[in-house]
Amino acid sequence: MNIESSLNSNTTQKRQISERKIFQAAIKVIAEQGYHNTRISDIAKEAGVAYGLVYHYFGSKENIMFIILDEVTKKFSEKIEKIDSENIHTLEKLARISDYMFDTYLASKEIIQLLVREIIKEPNINKDKLIAERILDKISYIIENGKRKKEIYSFIEPKILTLVFFGSIQMLLTSLVTNYYPIEENNKTQVIKKFKKQIRGMLYKDMDKSLKSFSFSADV
Repeated sequence: MNIESSLNSNTTQKRQISERKIFQAAIKVIAEQGYHNTRISDIAKEAGVAYGLVYHYFGSKENIMFIILDEVTKKFSEKIEKIDSENIHTLEKLARISDYMFDTYLASKEIIQLLVREIIKEPNINKDKLIAERILDKISYIIENGKRKKEIYSFIEPKILTLVFFGSIQMLLTSLVTNYYPIEENNKTQVIKKFKKQIRGMLYKDMDKSLKSFSFSADV
């Protein structure tokens, strides 16, 4: 490698490190303060970089938010697709999606805070709605296939069942983010385990076994 190539490589690496620092700082600040209350200067301060560097790399606060949402959605979508590709019962697929969302809270609370406050609870920019729909559509597809394979016996249509399932997880995560459900740092793992167990109970009881005995008409 010649000197020029080495310099270019070092410059690229430094830029990637700076961009990542800004990206992580933006997630933290927006999750804590909300999109509208966050200023570029807040992100720069959290990242420990110059104010102008944030603009240079990302252009605007809105663009930073788009990039964050794109990356988060990509990870969620890839995980859902991977779970769906596994040769397991549909209800277990849904349970693993639920597990993944709660595990994400344990690994990166800020990501869940951002999702709850900026996408699910109070959509602030047009792309929020599209991102939420992409995730919901993937879950709905899994449920539709489950009903087709007779692994789910619910009389509820897939899209409504998707909202019931996702809404339950969302409300539990919201209760943690807003401190409605008391949780201490030393018992966080135990609380998450309990939530995961309760969602599994709902899935295997309410979406499967108990509904077999009902004779509701879909036309009521």
